[in-house]
Amino acid sequence: MKWIALPLLIAVATIAHAERSAQIQPDLLTGQSFECASFVKPAVLLASRDDTPVNCDVTVDVLATVSHAVVIPRKSRLFGWKSGDRVEWTSWTTPGRFVVGDATLHGKAFASKIDPAADTFSIVVLRDLVVPTNARN
Repeated sequence: MKWIALPLLIAVATIAHAERSAQIQPDLLTGQSFECASFVKPAVLLASRDDTPVNCDVTVDVLATVSHAVVIPRKSRLFGWKSGDRVEWTSWTTPGRFVVGDATLHGKAFASKIDPAADTFSIVVLRDLVVPTNARN
């Protein structure tokens, strides 16, 4: 009897997990974009070598696509690396000093083309992202 109950329990737990996963909607969708200002101007960054660290400050609250809740608060700082003619953004720190990094983002989450004529970076979401609630303050 015990051996029959175990597979049934596993099946029920798997179905429950699948139902919860299906209900989770991404906060940021692929292709969504927002602005970020850096102390290093894009024209200067374009002339620097690859793997140069880059950071910038988010200029406006970034809102979730569906719920419109603040996902990345204004004044959060993004961190990334120059790679050719773009920046690959890998983490950010909120004004409340919460770090959202690889454990949440699983690698490159955002990218920006380096436009030497621009004063800011246009950040583009590379894939759908779910952002933890505690990362939003």
